[in-house]
Amino acid sequence: MTERDTLDDYASHLLSLVDLATIRPLRVVVDAGNGMGGHTVPKVFASLPVELIPMYFELDGTFPNHEANPLDPKNLVDLQKRVREEGVDLGHLAAPRPAPRRSRVARAGRRKPDGRGRGGAMAVAGAAGARMPL
Repeated sequence: MTERDTLDDYASHLLSLVDLATIRPLRVVVDAGNGMGGHTVPKVFASLPVELIPMYFELDGTFPNHEANPLDPKNLVDLQKRVREEGVDLGHLAAPRPAPRRSRVARAGRRKPDGRGRGGAMAVAGAAGARMPL
């Protein structure tokens, strides 16, 4: 058995899915909900022109801040509040679930439906003006 850290490969793969040539700088609040997003998001966003404002990035499987389910509006309350307070371009709830279970919050703090099939990095890249291959 061989042990291998695949986080760099994972980040590279996600970033290879979008054309980042036209991406503009963004300020983004990411609520990792104490899930794996707290580990992966910083690595994926490290090479993007994104000012990352983390929320609940501490890994804790008891999910002490809220359930990691973006489909339930009560789980977006903290993120919506932080988006308004910070005046950021985008808020993102990085839930530890398959791609359809995530949510974005616009600058005004309102929930925005996310494009199907786009993970967190792609949603942020799309908001920043990156071209998405079909």
